[in-house]
Parts: sequence; structure tokens; C-alpha cells
Amino acid sequence: MTSPPPLSGIRVLELAGLAPGPFAGLLLADYGATVLRLDRATPETHGPNPLSPTRDQLTRRKSSIAVDMRSPGGLSFIKALVPHVDILIDPFRPGVLEKAGLCPKTVLTALNPRLIVARMTGFRRDGKYAQMAGHDINYIAVSGVLSMLGREGPREDPSTWKELRALFTKLFKEKTRAEWETIFDGTDACCTPVLTQGELEEQEYDQRPLVTLRDSPSLAIVSNAKEEKDVGVRAAKGQGEGVEGDGWNEDGLSPGVGGEVVLEEWVGWRRGRQFEVERGGLVFKEGSKL
Repeated sequence: MTSPPPLSGIRVLELAGLAPGPFAGLLLADYGATVLRLDRATPETHGPNPLSPTRDQLTRRKSSIAVDMRSPGGLSFIKALVPHVDILIDPFRPGVLEKAGLCPKTVLTALNPRLIVARMTGFRRDGKYAQMAGHDINYIAVSGVLSMLGREGPREDPSTWKELRALFTKLFKEKTRAEWETIFDGTDACCTPVLTQGELEEQEYDQRPLVTLRDSPSLAIVSNAKEEKDVGVRAAKGQGEGVEGDGWNEDGLSPGVGGEVVLEEWVGWRRGRQFEVERGGLVFKEGSKL
């Protein structure tokens, strides 16, 4: 008899956002957790005709509810649900949850002291970039990776590009890198220095090793995963040793689909009793019995 996936029974509330957050939820779902995705409410969600399913592979094995976090009823719904979940995935930039009235320190963990809040920020949670927005190029710049890329010598660019390159080169050479850092630090301009490995070592930045998984006790992604002879291929396809499964078929996930079933399984909530639908979003019914 095989054992269930290691995260079976774990409840995850994933706030819909960009790829890092949904990808984290995907991994947790593949390892057995029940992941409830909280999407933005639109007039069509939770209605008789759901929105067309997405082909986004990051919604695998998830269910969805739609909630308007900006409405009092939607905010009350989230606060009522938080005590019943184990993990909350926050995909937003620093300060968004706090502004919404869901500060992890003063609100979320006060409602549920055992709650794990996974904050998917681009930069580390401390240091000079902690509150700044950024993109991939900024992250690889300050990690030392970007300094090792590119090619030496001039490049043949269209005339317009040459003019822009000359203009930006002239402007950036008017100040030192340290002066530009002073200007951009703490802003949302997504402008960060290109650090070398030597500079990282001098500043004692954390450099974490890569992680390689040999076996993966997750649910099957392909039906013939156990038949693969190469263990590395088998693990990469999502079927580790000791976990049965017939694979997985992607039908897509529509916002607001499947989540009400999960709410009833988790806490016994039903539409019309503990919550209602307003403008496509779930709202908590004040005075209802939890």
C-alpha cells in the first residue's frame, strides 16, 4: 500500500498574481495540498455561465473563488476564512496586503497564529531593496548574474537604436553608479546596479546553492510516469517513488469554479448561509454561524 503525498491535508489559500505565486501553489498542489485560488471578482464570476477556462498550466489541481478584496464584505470573507487555512500565498509587491487591511503581522497571524504567510517578493525581505518593485532583469543584476552575461565590443544596431544608445550612454556617464543608486533606491523605477560576484562577496550577500531533486513523492503528471526507465526523467515528470496516480489532464480553471465545493469541505460553508455573491465576488454574511 502506498503512502499519500506528503502535503495531504494541508490547506493553501493562494491570492492570484504573477507567476512566482501561482507556481508555488502549483508545487504545493502537486505534493498533495488542497490549493484554493482567490481570483479577482468580475460580474461573470460565480454566475450561471462561468468564464472560459484558462490554459494556464499553473492552475493545475486548484479550485477558485472570486473575492473583491477592496469591498468590506470581501475583506470580512477573507478574515473569516484565514483561521481555517495553513498557508497563505501573497504574490503582491510589499505593502499591498497592509494597504488592503490584511497585514500579516497585525491581522493575519492574529487571526491564525499558526498561519504561514509566503510573501513572493522579488528582492529579499530586508536590505535596501526590500520595499522596491522590480523585474527579472533587476533581480539578476543585483545577484551578480547579469555582470557575467553579454558580449564585448560594439554592436551593429539600427540608426534609431544607435541614437538612443548614445543618448543613454551620455546621460548615465554624467553621474557615478553610486550617485545613480542614491537617486533610484527606494523608488519604483525598477533601476538597480549590475553587481559583480566580487562585489557580492565584499558586501556579504547571501548566495544560496542550487537544489536538485532525485526523487519526487508528488502526484503523477503523466500517466506512464512509473514506466519511465530513467529515474531522473520520472522524477522530472512529477511521479516519484511510492505515489500512485493515473496522471493528470488539464481542462483549465475558470475564476470562481470549484472553490465553493472546497469551502464546504474545509469549513462547511454554503452559499446563502455563511456567504453570498455580490457583483461576482463572495462576501461574508455578518451574523452567520461559522
